Amino acid sequence: MSREVLVPDMGDVPEAEVIEVFVQVGQSVRAEESLITLESDKAAMDLPAPFSGVVEAMHVAVGDMVTEGTLIATLTDSPTAEEQPERSEQPQEPEPPDSAPESTPKPQPADEPPMPQPPPQTLPSEELRLGALPHAGPAVRKFARQLGVDLSQVAGRGRRGRITREDVQEYVKSVLTRTKVPTAGAQPASPPVDAERFGPCHRETLTRIQKRSGANLQRNWQLAPHVNQQHEADITDLEQMRLEWRERKSIESLTLTACVLRACAQLLPEFPRINASLSEDGQELIVRDYIHLGFAANTDTGLVVPVIRDADQKTVLELADEIAELGGRAREGKLSAQDMQGGGFTVSNLGGIGGGAFAPVINLPQVAVLGISRAVRKPVYVGDSLEARLMMPLSLSYDHRVMDGVEGARFVVALASLLESPKELHWSSDE
Repeated sequence: MSREVLVPDMGDVPEAEVIEVFVQVGQSVRAEESLITLESDKAAMDLPAPFSGVVEAMHVAVGDMVTEGTLIATLTDSPTAEEQPERSEQPQEPEPPDSAPESTPKPQPADEPPMPQPPPQTLPSEELRLGALPHAGPAVRKFARQLGVDLSQVAGRGRRGRITREDVQEYVKSVLTRTKVPTAGAQPASPPVDAERFGPCHRETLTRIQKRSGANLQRNWQLAPHVNQQHEADITDLEQMRLEWRERKSIESLTLTACVLRACAQLLPEFPRINASLSEDGQELIVRDYIHLGFAANTDTGLVVPVIRDADQKTVLELADEIAELGGRAREGKLSAQDMQGGGFTVSNLGGIGGGAFAPVINLPQVAVLGISRAVRKPVYVGDSLEARLMMPLSLSYDHRVMDGVEGARFVVALASLLESPKELHWSSDE
């Protein structure tokens, strides 16, 4: 006799997606054995078989959207199904010698009424709200409990970062061999958000730039072992010279960013590993023979990084003009893809906003990024006398696979020294 398995009442979840199918046609299943996994915008849960039988037909596949009452599978009654062990749970116990499974199901008497359809099961609504739990189905949780595995320590490599039975097995192997669990490049899944349960909320759609930059930042943070080196530069004389040049040439756009970019362009030939990239296989360092510098530009739709090409061949004033031109196009949304490609080193200036030092995230495939913050006047000893000097925080984040702490420290010290000697910067072609 064939009986249908339907999606039960899912509480306040209007629809869910099929993300895993555990059975196939012809397979025997026991009551409460998982058939499929459903995932909503809140959580995921396995849908168990309400009775034992043999799978006659599957009516859904991975990726299908289902609602309450959707036909999932058709099962045929089979007495032998009760004798089948739970799939991948425990080995089958040997049967007594005098027992033998029947080769065919017993036919029902003609006058016996058909077995009534069991009432639909209700998925516990609380299970759908367990946002703090690892992303795994009940069957996998049971398997992990049997092995004493903490699922919060297991990296999920299934669909959308879901933890599978194989992931648990790999974790156990790695613990036994004292090796790290392989992640296969999968990013950890974010926990479901249920903030509306606790008070009023509203939603804002991320911009295209924010979505793309968010994914890139996540990747960059995971792939590059970041080290952050901080220092301060006395820019008292630099700021005075900058104001003099701005007044002399009537260039309102002459900012400290242009001065720092010029200083970096002069220093990078002495620190070629900072102007390099690691090959994809991690076996070679690709050192650039050119100096293209990026600078972070804030726009209404998110952060972008325009690139100034051949920055070492341009003066401070020329860099200031190009920063103003590219920054204006960025705010108008008129930058081309080429305008943001090819950079070997990036500078991010938050001085105009305020705040203390910060640690920027490396923009792969680059291996370093410099953050500069608002300069403040501090009492500093100059010789034996105490003076009020304008001090600017410098913060260099770099990829520890390529650079060590000695090289990072030497770079920020050399950069501060150059900024403290502003006459060494190439300000104008008129000089």
